[in-house]
Amino acid sequence: NNRLKAIAAININGTERTVGTIRLTSVQVNYINVNSTDKISQNNCVRLRGEIRELTPGLHGFHVHEFGNFSDGCQSTGPHFNPLNKDHGARVSEIRHVGDLGNINASADGVANVDLIDCKIKLKGVNSIVGRALVVHTEEDDLGKGTFEDSKTTGHSGSRIACGLITRRSEAQ
Repeated sequence: NNRLKAIAAININGTERTVGTIRLTSVQVNYINVNSTDKISQNNCVRLRGEIRELTPGLHGFHVHEFGNFSDGCQSTGPHFNPLNKDHGARVSEIRHVGDLGNINASADGVANVDLIDCKIKLKGVNSIVGRALVVHTEEDDLGKGTFEDSKTTGHSGSRIACGLITRRSEAQ
């Protein structure tokens, strides 16, 4: 199995209390173009799977931030990872930061189950997110569609409540 793998332990902002783990794996995605019968294959997509606990119920912005620096908790992780200098957007939008992963949804018991595939983030190369931070925000990400001053930069998703360093992982992890 030569798929690339990474992992992020998610901690409450400014603490070492782990509230979740997200496993990242490179995957190939096959899909059919709706405008033709062409089968399209995209290599190097990334699947994120895991859960994050102790959240308030509802939607929370979920992003890759530029720096794997936690000297001031989640605050020192910098802005969303945006090497192409685009406006903020939804995970499915063409115009978006590489690090824009949309929202995760915490249930009534405060648990967000994460299982998504994204083809802009990578585990190697120019858009690699290894060594960067995975961050959970207090509020729902408006996906760049809101009218707030920060909609086009942060999705107006509020404070950073939990974060973790994305690191390479072995088969055993």
